[in-house]
Amino acid sequence: MKLLVFGLFIFLSQRAFSGEEVFCQTHWGNKAFKIKGEQVQLLKEGNREILRSFASVQKIEEGKTYKKTIRFENKTYEIYLHKMGHAENSRDLLTITNRKGHKLSYALNCIFNR
Repeated sequence: MKLLVFGLFIFLSQRAFSGEEVFCQTHWGNKAFKIKGEQVQLLKEGNREILRSFASVQKIEEGKTYKKTIRFENKTYEIYLHKMGHAENSRDLLTITNRKGHKLSYALNCIFNR
């Protein structure tokens, strides 16, 4: 019985840790990031290594809207994902604002993994 409870605990803790994952990039692939559980990872252009990781207060949930603001290297990154996990992603955006107030908006292609 103890072994069964221990095994169930390990299984559930690994599942909760791994969580759901979303990979998003711009149409040209020059900007990319990954959201996993409660963490957002900005990825380097080209080789997809992690540039920087940020803690998030909002978990990703299928069917819910996700919005996150990150300040990094004198720029403000705003991630907006409408209805996570749905094929229609025309509302998914990444906007980057520099310290002078110039704003660029990028449409995103996202892949939702469970």
